[in-house]
Amino acid sequence: IEITVRDTGLGMTEKQMTNLFHPRITASFKGTAGEKGAGLGLSLCKRFVEINQGKIDVSSKEGVGTTFKVLLPSAQESHEAHAEHYSSAEAKLV
Repeated sequence: IEITVRDTGLGMTEKQMTNLFHPRITASFKGTAGEKGAGLGLSLCKRFVEINQGKIDVSSKEGVGTTFKVLLPSAQESHEAHAEHYSSAEAKLV
């Protein structure tokens, strides 16, 4: 399953994208409307996506906007991966 979120806001530099998913409690960045953020939201999003065996990527260009892409396995793929993991774990115990 692919989810894409795209905006036409301020965009980001390469350095901003590099540190984007790392939690920052003291950092504050202004958004398009001057709003402030603590920098925790995207690190939480990344963690939730990874817990569900997915991936999250970002691409951006300053002055043009940013695109986030989330890839998640379907429920069937996820079920099959869990079943495979548990059957191989049981085989190691025997």
